[in-house]
Amino acid sequence: MGDHKQKRPPDYRMQFENIDYYLDLSHHISYYRRKAGLTQSQLAEMAGISRSYLSHIEAPNIPQNCSVDLLFRICQILEIEPVQLFTPLP
Repeated sequence: MGDHKQKRPPDYRMQFENIDYYLDLSHHISYYRRKAGLTQSQLAEMAGISRSYLSHIEAPNIPQNCSVDLLFRICQILEIEPVQLFTPLP
């Protein structure tokens, strides 16, 4: 998806078959959170999750599963459309 792909060891790819999508998602959430002027703590509190969990979602080196419902909630808070999480960053 984005131009910011990171190289991972082959065994890592085996654990997360769609690692590139996780990386894009983590970068997008972090980008739009910062664009909205929110800290991880603020967004996490608004979304009803821990800052640590959000940190794992945003971390490009720690693919973290999360629910679609949580992604939609984050999008509402950040005032973006869900599709923006999967399209190239501006």
